[in-house]
Amino acid sequence: MNRRIIILFSLVSLIALAATDAPMRAETQFLERSQALTQKHDYVAALTILDQGLLLYPSSELLIAAFRKNSELYIVHEISTGYQQIDKNSHDVKAYVRVSEAFSLAGERLKALEVLTEGTFENPKSSVLWSAIGKLEQTAGRLAEANSAFEEAKRQIE
Repeated sequence: MNRRIIILFSLVSLIALAATDAPMRAETQFLERSQALTQKHDYVAALTILDQGLLLYPSSELLIAAFRKNSELYIVHEISTGYQQIDKNSHDVKAYVRVSEAFSLAGERLKALEVLTEGTFENPKSSVLWSAIGKLEQTAGRLAEANSAFEEAKRQIE
C-alpha cells in the first residue's frame, strides 16, 4: 500500500513538474525567436514576437525584460540610423522625422521637437516637418503652437 502511495505521489509530482515546465519552454521559444530577429537588427519583428508572448504570459518577467531591452535597442538604432542619414544628406526630411519619432518613443518630446526644428532650418519649405511639429505640439497640449505649425505646413503646400 505504501509503495502505491509513493508511486502515485511520484506520478503526480511529475505531472505537476511537466505542467509548470511547459510555460517556461513556451516563454523560451518567444525569447529565442526574438533574439534571433534582434541579432539581424529587425527590432520591430522582435518586438512583435515578444508582444505575442506577453499576450499569453503577461506576468513573465523574462518577456517583460526582453521587451524593454528590445524597445531601447530599437530607439537607439532609429536615432543612430536617422542621424547618419542626416549627416549624409541634411535635406532628408524623413530622417529628421525618424529621429524625432524615436526620441518621442523614449519620452524625450523636447528633443524630438528640437530635431524637427533643426530640420526646418535646413528644409524651411518642408510641409512634412512643419506637420510633424504641429502633431508634437498638439500632443503636448500646446494648441496655439500646433495651429501655427499646421498653418506653416499648409503655406508650404500652396
